[in-house]
Amino acid sequence: MALLFITKTDAMSTIVDISPGYSGNDVGVTTSTKRKLGARVRDLRKRKGWSQTEMADLLVISRVYLSELETGKRDPSLTVLKILADGLSITLSKLLEGL
Repeated sequence: MALLFITKTDAMSTIVDISPGYSGNDVGVTTSTKRKLGARVRDLRKRKGWSQTEMADLLVISRVYLSELETGKRDPSLTVLKILADGLSITLSKLLEGL
């Protein structure tokens, strides 16, 4: 189980993993998790029969951002995750389940 510590500045909040054995070199979501999330979003989008452009237009997000998210290159905010879940007609917990 990960132990997380949230630091907050005027500009942003950062979640820092303070689990035993944590080296401090990887703050944030792992690349593997971002790839899994991206693959899930891509799969759900394709099940709806949407192109990236169609989904981006429907959700009012950038198609480039969506592409980068689907390939694991982006670390989406909670707001973006909620927009994705709502647009895909699933709960946020279902979108993140098992990641």
